[in-house]
Amino acid sequence: MSCLRFGGQNPDVKKVLKDVLLELDKEKFRDIHSLTRDVKQLIHLLLEFLGNKRYESPTQCTLFRWLVS
Repeated sequence: MSCLRFGGQNPDVKKVLKDVLLELDKEKFRDIHSLTRDVKQLIHLLLEFLGNKRYESPTQCTLFRWLVS
């Protein structure tokens, strides 16, 4: 997954989550930006997609902790 950068101190959380989903699976989530979803639904989609996968990267672990906090 490429690095995500925030343009300011208050990133658009919905856009960030949609970008993350798109980076994880470009085919499955190719229309994610045209769908209307709230933050809770996007987090649910992300958690559902990740399932029981293990991630060793500190960045991925930090992102996951941020999403579920």
